[in-house]
Amino acid sequence: MTIELTASQLRVLKILSRITHPIGYFGIVARLELRKRVLTEHLATALEALAACGLVKFTPAPGHRFGAYCITAAGTQWLSQELPE
Repeated sequence: MTIELTASQLRVLKILSRITHPIGYFGIVARLELRKRVLTEHLATALEALAACGLVKFTPAPGHRFGAYCITAAGTQWLSQELPE
């Protein structure tokens, strides 16, 4: 299965690949701002698309508006195939 990602989705996936624990929505926003990255689509849209294709896992947080996100094994594998180091 071929997965095509937008530039924004790829940036978010790269950020999640560097984090070893689930991270909240605003944690991702902070990392984007630290790296002075601008997304061409809304972050929530990018995260939903990544979760829909199985590259990112979303875990709801009871009592909170946003949950946590982490890269899946499929996401790590996809990145390693797309971006050889």
